[in-house]
Amino acid sequence: MENHELDWVTRFDETATKPPRSRALTAALSALFGGGGLTAVALLVTALTRPAEEEAAATRAPPSSPAPSAVQTTTAPPSMLPAGCGGLFSEPMTLTLEQLGFELGSGYEGPWHSGSADAELRALLHDAELDCHWTDEAAGLLTRVAEVDALEHAAAVTRLESLGFTQLTEHGGTRYFVEREAATGPTGESHFFREGVWIATHWLGHGQYGYTADMVRSVFD
Repeated sequence: MENHELDWVTRFDETATKPPRSRALTAALSALFGGGGLTAVALLVTALTRPAEEEAAATRAPPSSPAPSAVQTTTAPPSMLPAGCGGLFSEPMTLTLEQLGFELGSGYEGPWHSGSADAELRALLHDAELDCHWTDEAAGLLTRVAEVDALEHAAAVTRLESLGFTQLTEHGGTRYFVEREAATGPTGESHFFREGVWIATHWLGHGQYGYTADMVRSVFD
């Protein structure tokens, strides 16, 4: 090989400090001038095409990460019940009961049962949102108002029917009621259901006319 050919090989053989493309070209030219034939051609093609492939790979967009799924939250619907016992009764009903000597209170802790005389029904009313009562020394109307689901509603109705309560459809809902004569005087219960609301009243000595209907209007109208 002539000296100028050796010079080319020598210059292109200095690969230690050259980038990958320069090293590939050096190898290809060394093979070519050294008589490598087909091997030189293959090395030269690789040296010329590899940079384009590497550049395309470098500029290719990275795989996108899947968007995080939205977290679904459940918000309880607002209660339709009044905030306290005072909002459960209209002014006319309040005036009537006060004139009869009854006083309005909440959280009854006396000798009578609030909501119902039946233990199973009281258990279903245990977490009632409102516990309101009108009482005097000898009589009282003791009411619990609860928001119930379908299973609780069904359990209450099953128990009321088993106790022989009369059913009546009125005021957009269903009412179950009973009246009895006890040793201490008349007593009874009224249980009204509508749109997931249960208005349960146990009364002793005095059953006020329109009492349940007045509460229904206060809640739903």
